[in-house]
Amino acid sequence: MSENSLYVALLSPDEGIESCIREFQSPNFKDKVRAIHTLGTIQNRNTYPILLEILKQTTKSNNWELASQSIISLGQIKDSRVLFPLVNYFNRFDNSIVQKRILQSIYHMQDPRAEDFLKNYISQQKTNSLDIAIEALKVCCDNANFVYRFNSSEEDRREAKQITGQIEVFNNNLTDAEEILKQNTESLQCFKPHTYIIGEDKKMLVGGEINEHVRVARGRDVLAAGEITFSKEGKNWEVDYINHRSCGYFPAKGCFKWVKDFFEQSDVKFMKNRFDEPFPREGYNDPDFLLGFKFGEKYY
Repeated sequence: MSENSLYVALLSPDEGIESCIREFQSPNFKDKVRAIHTLGTIQNRNTYPILLEILKQTTKSNNWELASQSIISLGQIKDSRVLFPLVNYFNRFDNSIVQKRILQSIYHMQDPRAEDFLKNYISQQKTNSLDIAIEALKVCCDNANFVYRFNSSEEDRREAKQITGQIEVFNNNLTDAEEILKQNTESLQCFKPHTYIIGEDKKMLVGGEINEHVRVARGRDVLAAGEITFSKEGKNWEVDYINHRSCGYFPAKGCFKWVKDFFEQSDVKFMKNRFDEPFPREGYNDPDFLLGFKFGEKYY
């Protein structure tokens, strides 16, 4: 792949990805490295599954050099789906070079959900790349400037792009949708909060009759997501409960910043300084949580 091909890949991500896939099939080692490196420069949601598959293939063939390059490129694409598979990979393969590359990738991603993993690693006083882990923790901890990408099927995301009926969280809008909100909350005769997201446009939307976060977001990336309930006194609405639970986006608790910022310009009353509940309860480094992602016990 020439420098000109790299330039084309940056201008046309889909074409670039296809070129990299072909290039990786070459028997020449340098061609494979170049293909992996180029994938790391393509900021496109379709890059992630390709790099993850390359990491899987190179691991099976015990090609740790190419596996390490794949890890570096995964860190460079700035995709929130990368973290949990890499943490699983780190825990599964006791290879100091590979683990160093993962810590470097986490440093590059600055994913705030890595905080628990990094603190645990540092607390064990491991000598392998401890300095990198410490620096990674500094840039990841409480980093609210992080965007979350839908972490499930591409088919579901594409279908979500057509969904309408979301409600922007202002008094008049909530009042207009009051019957819909009541029906959604009371439909199961139990506590059932509304689904909300905050998009990159900084606007909070609740689903009303829409219960999946990706559908509320219309498949877009988000700054925050979770569950929320409201109460109404007269014409004024107030937030009673809010969390950051989303099994489609998995945002960090630090996304509360965007919630608070939104309500500073909304006329809905908001008297909270933190989320009412954490998610997951045991944190994002919990083994039971992680086993459901790639390279966990349910996957190879």
